[in-house]
Amino acid sequence: MISGEDPLVKQQDNVSDNASFDMELYGSIRIRYRHVVHDTSEFEDSGSRIGLNSWYEFAPSSRVFARYELGFNLLQELGFDDVPYHHDQEFNSTLFTRLGYVGVQFDKDIVTFGKNWSTYYQVAGFTDHFDSFGGEASGAYNVMTDGGSSGTGRADSVLQVRLNYDLKNFLDRFEKLEINMQLQPPRPIPGMQDFDYNYGFGISTILTTSNYFSLGVAFNFSSVDTEEIPAQKRIGLNGNMSALLLGMRWYNDVWYLALTLSKSSNLQASDNLEYFDGKGMELYARYRFYPKFYWVGGINYLRPDSGQKQAGGYLLNYYIVGVRYSIKNLSRILYIESRIDNGRTYNNDYRRGHQITAGVRWDFDF
Repeated sequence: MISGEDPLVKQQDNVSDNASFDMELYGSIRIRYRHVVHDTSEFEDSGSRIGLNSWYEFAPSSRVFARYELGFNLLQELGFDDVPYHHDQEFNSTLFTRLGYVGVQFDKDIVTFGKNWSTYYQVAGFTDHFDSFGGEASGAYNVMTDGGSSGTGRADSVLQVRLNYDLKNFLDRFEKLEINMQLQPPRPIPGMQDFDYNYGFGISTILTTSNYFSLGVAFNFSSVDTEEIPAQKRIGLNGNMSALLLGMRWYNDVWYLALTLSKSSNLQASDNLEYFDGKGMELYARYRFYPKFYWVGGINYLRPDSGQKQAGGYLLNYYIVGVRYSIKNLSRILYIESRIDNGRTYNNDYRRGHQITAGVRWDFDF
């Protein structure tokens, strides 16, 4: 079973002609308690949101649609959550836009414009299934952002085309082929708000077999004119941003296993906000060992390439182990996750130390 973040994936796979016009109001309350060993403990919002999705069927298997999804930080507003960054939030904003787009759908093919999960994320999302951690090594959430400006996470102002080809009637043992493309206008370079990317584009493709094995590849690019940026303000940026990602996943009703491998330039940054070129790896595994209980585990690992002196001793390296109790599928759960952190900061110190979180996710719709 896949329980991903991108709502368009489900919409693309489930075409319906049941209504000419309809809308749905949905939401998700996600709250956790985090304890950092030998450091802080706090309650946090961890991606709570409410959204409205509406569509109009103007022809069989054809619709126009619009979605707006609002994130909210109630615990932050009440003074309980003072952590300066979560990729699911905008710090110091009680309410903020998580998603907002309009589109048209013909059968399983979709065209959208707005703030949307990126083409890069269609592969990066293979391993982004933890409840508290993850998504860092792939570059989906880079430089303490949601990947909006870089176009790798919840991409800002993107024009997207998603094509879905059914292979069942043409090739034995193959289910479908997905091809995703996006274009992005100039957006601020993270950490350098006075300077913008010139433009950006992304492409990804995913091949899925009949036994639920998927192989994906994604590429994202943003043009940077470094000559327009004074040398003292480049913070390690030495050229265009690019990221290549390979992903594999295999799953059934009992278990899920996924791996992504990335190679990026001028996408990731160390804790002292210096861009570097590097290689990353994410591993995610889930196993149902009792009707409503799951073990989860995995790794996030990111190392700068040799010669990247601006990154110092920085290393992203942590293991995740946890357990889930599913109240309803994977949409209403209780969980505990621990993070065993072996990473280092620019100064060769430990990053945030070992952590343990306990939380709840409660999805609802009307």
